[in-house]
Amino acid sequence: TNGYLYSFRIDKKLVKNFLNFMKINGIEARQFYARSLPENKVLEPIIKTDLRNAKKCSAEIISIPSRASLKNHEINKIIYTIKKFFTNSDRIN
Repeated sequence: TNGYLYSFRIDKKLVKNFLNFMKINGIEARQFYARSLPENKVLEPIIKTDLRNAKKCSAEIISIPSRASLKNHEINKIIYTIKKFFTNSDRIN
């Protein structure tokens, strides 16, 4: 099963720091879409529409572990770590 079904948006300026912070704290997080469909070279000739929103989302959507087998202490660690990141003003600036 996919362990990354819970996703949320954060400012794209924070994505790299957020992912590094989660990794340092032993939590695997990732960008849900590393790139949008229009950025796929194979689809470039086919997709001609303006997909600014899709590109923006691909840069800002982060996924965290959310599999059914997560234990309560693992869920609490994920929540605590996310809160710690966003309350630490040094990480946001």
